[in-house]
Formats: sequence, structure tokens, C-alpha cells
Amino acid sequence: MTKSLQLLRSSVCAATLLLSVAAAGCGAATSVSPDESETISLVLDVSDATRSEVDFAALFASAHAPAKGARRKFAEYSFSPAGKPNIAENDATITVQVSDAKDDPIGEVTWTAVKEQGKWKLATAPLP
Repeated sequence: MTKSLQLLRSSVCAATLLLSVAAAGCGAATSVSPDESETISLVLDVSDATRSEVDFAALFASAHAPAKGARRKFAEYSFSPAGKPNIAENDATITVQVSDAKDDPIGEVTWTAVKEQGKWKLATAPLP
């Protein structure tokens, strides 16, 4: 994983933690589990990972490797979670907001992730 990707992941985890603490401090009963945090980070890592074929492929489960050339299509967009992921043991679904280069939303899609050797990896990541 590249240094910038590691820094981004750390920043996202810290932001998720701060949001959880802030929400709890306001009387809300919102908490984010480690699995939810990891799947959120997975979505946020996609845009940066498109810079490298190796980094991009590493986000996907071994049985769900992206098609050759998929990285270029993903590089045209940015991605952010549109709500909390749904986690069921070793499977997750994440609603993802896809935006264009101007950061204009173009649609929502549902991605799936699986836990592979203790780490969350993308299984499906359709584009709108």
C-alpha cells in the first residue's frame, strides 16, 4: 500500500472515530464498529488506488479481481459511502455515492465486500 493511501486510510479512520464521539456527545446513540470503519475506508480508498494497478487490484478479493482496464474507468469518478454499511459476519453491502470529476453526483450504486484473511476486500463494485 502506498504511503499516501496509508495516510488517507488513517485520516478516514480518525474522522470516523471523531464523528462517532461527537455524535455520542450530542446524545445520539451512534457508534461505528471496526468492520463498518474498515468497509467505509475501503470505499474511500478506491479513488487514490486507481493511480496504481497493484493498489487497485489489492482492494478486491482474490476471487473477484477487477477486469483488465477497469481501473481507468474508476479513475474518472470519486466515491463516498452513502450511509452505514450493512455487515453480516463476513459479508457487507455498502451504498456508494459516485461523483464525476467536477464532484457532481451521478448516482448511487451498491457494492459488496467480503472478509478475506481478516481484511475487507471488494467483491463487486459496479459503476452507474
